[in-house]
Parts: sequence; C-alpha cells; structure tokens
Amino acid sequence: MQQMRVSHCLTEMADALAVSKSGFFAHQRKGERPRVRQDNELSQAIEPIFVASRKTYGSPRIMHALRRSGWRCGKNRIARLMRSRGLRAKQKRRFRPQTTRSDHKLPVAPNWLARIPKPDRPGPGLASRYYLHPNARGLALSFRRPGPLLTTLYRLARAGVACQLASQ
Repeated sequence: MQQMRVSHCLTEMADALAVSKSGFFAHQRKGERPRVRQDNELSQAIEPIFVASRKTYGSPRIMHALRRSGWRCGKNRIARLMRSRGLRAKQKRRFRPQTTRSDHKLPVAPNWLARIPKPDRPGPGLASRYYLHPNARGLALSFRRPGPLLTTLYRLARAGVACQLASQ
C-alpha cells in the first residue's frame, strides 16, 4: 500500500484489501519486532564467520561457531538467514584420480617391449611369476624375486652343495 499510495487513493486500497486505514498507519508507526532485530544482529554475526571459513562453512558449523561465541540459535534459523543474505557454502569437489595425462606436449617414450624378439621356445630367458626359496623345511614357493644371496644358493643347489649349507 505504501508503494502504491502515490498513484491510488488510500481509502480505496484499504477497502480492496479489507484493512482499515488506522491499521495501516499503526503498522507504519510500530517499531521493529525483537525477533527481526535479533535476526539482523545474528546475520551480521554470521557473515564474518562465513568469510573467515573461506565460504566453506554451512549452517551446522556456523551454529557451533556462534555457540562458542555466546549466541543461542538453531541451524535452521541460521540456514534461513544465510539464504536470505545469499550465503551459500562451497562444496568440495569430487575426487577424481588422474592416472594418465595424455594432454601434455612431451614426446612419448619408446616402447622397449616391442623391440624384444619373441622367444621361439620356452627357456630361462622368460620371467617366472613364482620363485623357489630355501627355508628350514626345504624349498618354499613365493612371489618375491630372490636376492643375490638366494641366487647364489640356487646355483649351489644345482651343484648339490645347498643341503650342506642349510644344515649348518
């Protein structure tokens, strides 16, 4: 009614809206309600906390920060005030691992496996997935590659000397 008062008659607007003229004037004279005043103060307390968090805090975290500083209010009220001020927390981006980056300008490494000639027969040149390791009970099968000491033991085992070394 206040905005349209310039172009329309106040009595006709009051009749159309089914309100009295005295009620309109009483509404203009009344002060700010305590809840509205408290909401304004709370909004001014929310904004520095939101900015200090690099705009990442939502209403639950802001509620806990306000409670530490002495304010008593709920997260739904804070959420309403944040919406009214246009404060929206940034969400974390989804983690997306990058295993291969093919958008670089570097030269591609040569394929060394393509240079190795294919074997014409199975033999010692082929890598094995399993390795035999001597232990206290005899020989054990494992996936680990033998170290230099075990390689020496394997060579000695072929000569029949490994059994004597294991017993000592």
